[in-house]
Amino acid sequence: MEQLSGRIERRKELQNLIKDIDNLEVNEEKTVSQFRCTVRIGENLERFVKPVTKWVKRECYQQLRDYVYGDIHDRVYIKMMETDI
Repeated sequence: MEQLSGRIERRKELQNLIKDIDNLEVNEEKTVSQFRCTVRIGENLERFVKPVTKWVKRECYQQLRDYVYGDIHDRVYIKMMETDI
């Protein structure tokens, strides 16, 4: 029983230590990144993606890769689709 009481007291000490560590303020300078984000919905989105709607899968990935890693660095459109796996 004494051993259990000792372990409980030790656990409480460690929990208090964790709380103290969590409450410490860290003085780190964080760099702030600035970027511009454009959200397109509805007809505006449909007009935006119309040039690529007939791409086949392999062609799409190759052209996207060429665009992302190519010389033009103005914008990238990524569409995430949910699938049932």
